[in-house]
Amino acid sequence: MFYLQYAARNLWRRRRWSAFAVFSIAAGVATMVALRSLGLAIGDSLTSNVRASNHGDITIQQGVGGGFAFMANAPDDESSGIQPDEIGALESWTAERGGEMTSYIVSSTVQVAAIDAVTAGRPQFITSYFIEPATYPPTQDIVALDPPGIPLGQLFQGGNEVVISENLASAQNIAVGNNVRVSGTTEEFVVRGIVPTESEAGLRNLVAAFFGFAYFDKALAEPLSINPNPNSISILLPESRAPQTTEDSEAVASELRGFFQGRTGRTNINVRTVPELVRQNQQIADLTGRFIVVMGLGAMLIGGVGIVNTMLVMVRRRTEEIAALKTFGLKGRQVALLFMAEALILGVVGSLIGALIGIFLSALANAYGETLIQQNLVFRIYPEAILFGLGLGVIVSVVFGVMPVLTAAAVRPGIILRPNETYIPRTGIVRSIAALLFVVVALGIIAGQIIGNILYGMVGVAVTLAFLGLLIGLLWIFVWFVGRLPAFGNVDLKLALRNLRAGRVRTATTLLALSAGMFALSSITFFGTGIREILQTTLSGSLGGNVLIFSVLPSSLSGPVIEQRLDSLEGVQSRTRILNYSADIVAINGEAVDGAAANARRDEILQELRSMQGGLDQLGRIQELSTELETLPNYNLSVSVRDTTGENFGGADNIAAGRGLLPQDRGQLVMVMREEEYLSLGVSIGAILTLDVGNQTYDVELIGMQRASGGTFGDTAMPPDVLRGS
Repeated sequence: MFYLQYAARNLWRRRRWSAFAVFSIAAGVATMVALRSLGLAIGDSLTSNVRASNHGDITIQQGVGGGFAFMANAPDDESSGIQPDEIGALESWTAERGGEMTSYIVSSTVQVAAIDAVTAGRPQFITSYFIEPATYPPTQDIVALDPPGIPLGQLFQGGNEVVISENLASAQNIAVGNNVRVSGTTEEFVVRGIVPTESEAGLRNLVAAFFGFAYFDKALAEPLSINPNPNSISILLPESRAPQTTEDSEAVASELRGFFQGRTGRTNINVRTVPELVRQNQQIADLTGRFIVVMGLGAMLIGGVGIVNTMLVMVRRRTEEIAALKTFGLKGRQVALLFMAEALILGVVGSLIGALIGIFLSALANAYGETLIQQNLVFRIYPEAILFGLGLGVIVSVVFGVMPVLTAAAVRPGIILRPNETYIPRTGIVRSIAALLFVVVALGIIAGQIIGNILYGMVGVAVTLAFLGLLIGLLWIFVWFVGRLPAFGNVDLKLALRNLRAGRVRTATTLLALSAGMFALSSITFFGTGIREILQTTLSGSLGGNVLIFSVLPSSLSGPVIEQRLDSLEGVQSRTRILNYSADIVAINGEAVDGAAANARRDEILQELRSMQGGLDQLGRIQELSTELETLPNYNLSVSVRDTTGENFGGADNIAAGRGLLPQDRGQLVMVMREEEYLSLGVSIGAILTLDVGNQTYDVELIGMQRASGGTFGDTAMPPDVLRGS
């Protein structure tokens, strides 16, 4: 008790410095508790009501992913989508199990905008759902925000009407009852309701989270030039018949995939079940939670800087007291325990205060989290987060108190005979290295427990501390330079500059703490407000323009009308049409190839990967299958053709071998291939590939290989005026 009482008395006598240290550690603990609570809340959101977010126990999708479906249900392709006989068979399959089923269309080719909206320069990729109002979703849990409490199905009254998401309504200032424009028709639509964004948006549908979505009656698909064949099906089963385990999920998924493959031979069917989604969402939640906590460790390091600064000042101002204690008989280790007790008290008090503040901050963190994932996060107190923050705060305080403790223990008793001399003993190289190793090991164990590998945690902490040391060195040089600036006769400025020179290390560490805090705040602001602009800019560059026109009629009819209209507009710098084709490689350099075996093996690998649990014991097999999948030749290519009046024909960016497409290549049988396909096929620049596109063959010369980060939409890029219909 002597150590604790003496430490508490000293801290009380130096309340100003103690308060600063308590505030430093409290800020770090509060941040950690808030972020840890956010991670747990996200985990609960992702895993607590998966059945509702999946709109049933089973979801079947063809060629749709993440809500971004440019090519979904092309109106001129009657074979796309799930056919009526397949839907009838699935309805019978569902009825035999006592379930409910609904079919719908997901597309990103129908856009919604307010009557007076100016969307030029701001690409809007709104996800559109063409549903059967009476049956969508089978869970019947989508309720409107406006008019409040009305189920989704009851909002539709017939005619030209639409129900939109909350974020879309907010972005374009649309209210219930307003008329809006819908691409594909000149008629106006009336907004019948506004539903929560989390009804469709989330980590699995970020496009809907950023841009919003809209519901239409499925009967309006054909009038809006959308193929009426559904591309998605949701099935709700009684709990006794629903898949409960991963094995059940794989059995059901295999049965349904086999159903489609047996009837039509198609393999592009994705089956999602609730147990599989729970497993995947849990992995996402774990990774997200770990990432958030690792980011929060930065705040704890800032708190540790406050502890170090405070205790070094205390040691510097109490050298005579320490010398007197040693004169009275206390040994160096006992003096060290006194200062360690002070660090412990500071850590406990700061952690308790920080935990209380963190509970209130977690509500604010949840609000930011809801904005990020567009999912409702229920606020509640997580004891795990509080205990985690308390323990981490105390440990960090003690760990960062080691260096000042070693400095205090090195004070010699003889200083009491020279009270007018300011002398701070050096810790020594050996002790300093030992203290640094202690910090790395202690914090590395904590970080390793979070990321799942202690060795990686220690390496990460060591690298982080080395980087922080480099930053402190640079800031030390900056402080030295500022301290040498002229005072211009100003006494206050001269004293301030002198103080900077006197405590350069302390000033540099304080600047580092302030810089880290501002960096965190600016990063949050940048992520929250800048990600949308970055996405829009990226998409604008990839698409070749900042105004998007979605053709309603066939290109032979709509093309001349659009060209005539663009010719009459001022400010149009270039115009680009993006055309996509599917091509089969039938020969390479005149030698025939057979892609059936490669495609069959590819399907086997994908099916085995889907069935895996993702455990650590399966990492070797996953890596083996992934490597084999990457090396399998892909004889079915997606070809992107960019017909533009500008200079960018696609495939000209990030060329790793050969050259890109140039304006003089128009009409020439040449192509640029993406690196992944290039390597898997084992071809070389100059090879002649015979492609089958729409039952017509073309002998195309390979002139370039493009890195995967290039701007090509498909596996390959070709110039316009080559393929039929381009």
